[in-house]
Amino acid sequence: MIDSNSELFVQFRYIGVPSNVGEFGCIGLFYENHNAADAIVRNLQTYFMASPVHKHSNVAATTDKSGLISLSVEYSWQGEHDDRDHNFLAELNGIDPNEFMKIVKTLETFTAYGVLIGYESHDGPQIISPKELSIFRANLHLDGEDITATGNNPPPELY
Repeated sequence: MIDSNSELFVQFRYIGVPSNVGEFGCIGLFYENHNAADAIVRNLQTYFMASPVHKHSNVAATTDKSGLISLSVEYSWQGEHDDRDHNFLAELNGIDPNEFMKIVKTLETFTAYGVLIGYESHDGPQIISPKELSIFRANLHLDGEDITATGNNPPPELY
């Protein structure tokens, strides 16, 4: 599984955050080390500072013939000061459908699901502080169908 812009190894992990109305599901994009994850966070922070006219995002998943999920997470934008096109694309394959469907289930209870960035360490998986970057999305595409949040509960505080 490769983050196609930087050729970094990235792995999907489902992250469930307990709340008083149920588990809030997050897509975890886990990189091989802290430096790689931190670079991704800094890159994506520029997306959220870009003018809304010049940006696009998409999260799409498909089920392959074996029943596993392939996931694409994409953010693209034009720089505020440099007029360059920027792009983040992580493509992941072989995701357990039971884990991924927890994200879909989250949209039935909450107004969004989360996307968090993490990394592998000697102490196990670590998440970059949500204070640095918290992404909330109200929809995703699954096998060509647009799935939009129907829940009415806001996402819980992640930090």
